[in-house]
Amino acid sequence: MKNSGRKIISSLLAITMSLSIVSFLPSGDVFAADFHVDQDIIEENEGALPNEKKMVLDGDIEVTKGLTTETGNYLNLDLNGHAISYNNPDSTEYLITSDDYVFVKNGTIESDGAPILNLSGSLGGVFEGIRLVGHSGMCTDDYGEGAVFLALSGSSSFTLRECEVSGFSAQKGGVIYASTYESAVNIDHTIIDGCSASEGGVVYAESFVSVYNESGFHFNYAKEKGGVFC
Repeated sequence: MKNSGRKIISSLLAITMSLSIVSFLPSGDVFAADFHVDQDIIEENEGALPNEKKMVLDGDIEVTKGLTTETGNYLNLDLNGHAISYNNPDSTEYLITSDDYVFVKNGTIESDGAPILNLSGSLGGVFEGIRLVGHSGMCTDDYGEGAVFLALSGSSSFTLRECEVSGFSAQKGGVIYASTYESAVNIDHTIIDGCSASEGGVVYAESFVSVYNESGFHFNYAKEKGGVFC
């Protein structure tokens, strides 16, 4: 009887522990499969990116107007070695506009001169392993403030990590304009080449700027306030 009692108690303990473990498992959407994006999906959604946890590009795409994310939804986009070509006759419209966290990696974004990212909110973002190619010319002032425009709040930041950037031009910050004190900028193991601005050829920041891990600036130009102004 004693052994039977112990077995029952052990079984009950095992069931209780199993139920506890199950109750703490993440919800199903954490394990959702990647959502694959191609030219057809972009055109069908008229530039509105699907509300998915993670998107993977299935091939090179061309867009002629900015992409948008739903309010309050972060963007996690794997370019998967492919390229986005942004050819927009409105040179002031950003390719990506978001008020939440943005993570884009592993591919190329090429623009005919229009800016790339307008990021607000309190979570910041990262471009990782991205080749950013602009065709603005030198100090043409095609658009006002940076290929990347930041209006972040809270303790947030934007990071360029293991990127190659070339050919962007603006009035303030050829590559990045950080418009608020909370819009910290990190440039990590990134090469920036041939960008220009009237003020701050690479970065114009109202915030902190950190440059590290063998990052380099080459052949950039500013009419005043140097390559990085903060």
